[in-house]
Amino acid sequence: MNNEHSSPKPQWLAKLEEESWQAELIISGVAILGALQLPALIESFQYYLLDTLYRSEFMYWSFVSTLASIGVNLLIITFILHFSIRTLWIGMVGINSVYPQGFTRNKRFSEDYQDKLVEEFGDINGYIQRLDRLGSSIFGMGFSVSLVCWGYIFLMLCVGVLAHLLHAYLPPDFLFYTGITLYVLMILVAVISATLSSKKYRETAFAKRWHFPLSTSVSKIFFNIGYRPVMIITNLATSAVADKKGGPMYGFIVGMLAAFIGGFLSAQSNLITEWDDGRYHRSPSDTTLVAESAYLTGAINSYYFQPVIDKKELQPEEVLTIFVPLPQREKEMMMDSCSIAPLPEGLEKSERRQAKRERTLQCADSYISIALNGEVLNNYRWRRHYQSGRREQFGVQTVLYDLPGLRLGENLLRVTTNFFNEDGQPRDAFIYFYYSGATNPADSL
Repeated sequence: MNNEHSSPKPQWLAKLEEESWQAELIISGVAILGALQLPALIESFQYYLLDTLYRSEFMYWSFVSTLASIGVNLLIITFILHFSIRTLWIGMVGINSVYPQGFTRNKRFSEDYQDKLVEEFGDINGYIQRLDRLGSSIFGMGFSVSLVCWGYIFLMLCVGVLAHLLHAYLPPDFLFYTGITLYVLMILVAVISATLSSKKYRETAFAKRWHFPLSTSVSKIFFNIGYRPVMIITNLATSAVADKKGGPMYGFIVGMLAAFIGGFLSAQSNLITEWDDGRYHRSPSDTTLVAESAYLTGAINSYYFQPVIDKKELQPEEVLTIFVPLPQREKEMMMDSCSIAPLPEGLEKSERRQAKRERTLQCADSYISIALNGEVLNNYRWRRHYQSGRREQFGVQTVLYDLPGLRLGENLLRVTTNFFNEDGQPRDAFIYFYYSGATNPADSL
């Protein structure tokens, strides 16, 4: 397809295209280093979301988070692949300059073997040109894939942030159905576009009137920040193979393979499973496991998804500290189910702040219960606490000094929060610790 609207190519641009590999290598190298830092940023973003989202928002944001992880991994794969192709290209250019005559006839191999060798591998200049085109194509498509992915993410971020701010005024399933609507809209437009592109409909008056504006309008919404470069790069690539047998299917297969690889690498992150509400209940309730995540390790990068204690081994005359993290999803349920009377009107700002804090602790008393070796404990008091680590976590903390039922050796602590699952069951966290003395620590105080 000839482009009649294209401006004449200036000489400097033609020269730059011939030497673009230099800039490509520099940018690709920097991009690889930068892209390798992104998984850590995505992980920090996921920790932030896991701590601040309401329960009804989890399914929507888990998709956003997974999409961001896939996009980052695809970006890393793309630029590493480009860098590898360009490195091979440079190597071929170098070896071609050392042996400009190509394959030299010799007496070691038969004439027939050498004829076939030259026929199969003799076009070194052609191979170098193909590598050059492949490297440039990967480089351009890498940016395109990145912009497509981040265009979707940017759109969903805008919707998600707005819904989070208006959480109190929206129905519980708003984000879920919004995400489904965006997905269905994307699929529907793709089907309509493919239909209007078919041989049967593409020359109809309806297709000529609506196909292009529909395609560009939806692309502006979904591609947003990368609309123009994405449209140029993807249409350049697809138009080049559109009339080739199997061309569209080849592009589809490559896209699916890239998405599969990116999704597989993203799924290796332990955080992906933390979005599942069922796992949130199941993980801490495993009585067959002594999990390191149940103890305050003091590590700077710690982040806790369940109640934790400060030590695994309790010595005589020591007390036991328990920290119960309260992410937004649990805090919301705790406050909604709290039977403590609301704050009275007319309080000063400082008085209201203090009264609100006291009410939070009173609600925690009814929301959380502790049992040691099956015996419910009562002699403790919760205090507000911010646990430092990967990011500061809000929760409540208490110190247990009176431990009826404590026994020598293994002890089982159960911390129950009234964060009910779909079956109406609260969340139990079982934590083992080991006592090395024969008496209750309280007797020594």
